[in-house]
Amino acid sequence: MSLNVVVQQFLEAVVHSILYHRNVYPPESFDKTQLYGMVVHQNRHPLVTDYVREVATKATAISHTLGEVRVIIFNGDGGDGGDGGDGGDGGDGGDG
Repeated sequence: MSLNVVVQQFLEAVVHSILYHRNVYPPESFDKTQLYGMVVHQNRHPLVTDYVREVATKATAISHTLGEVRVIIFNGDGGDGGDGGDGGDGGDGGDG
């Protein structure tokens, strides 16, 4: 198995796990599966799984140029699901 395949599978599992644990979709829409001996949740809706696979495939294809990969979950009101949406730098967003 190539490193690209392992990275892609890992990214898919991470995204599905975030979707599950952040309650983005109802828990009953996930199946428990195994990846490398670990139980992971995977959404079973074809549009969700296809989208996650497509994004993971594209990210893996350009991974040699990426410094990091971020998964950002937005609330329905347009705000992010984080702790203030400041990009994670801990700053207050002000000029000085």
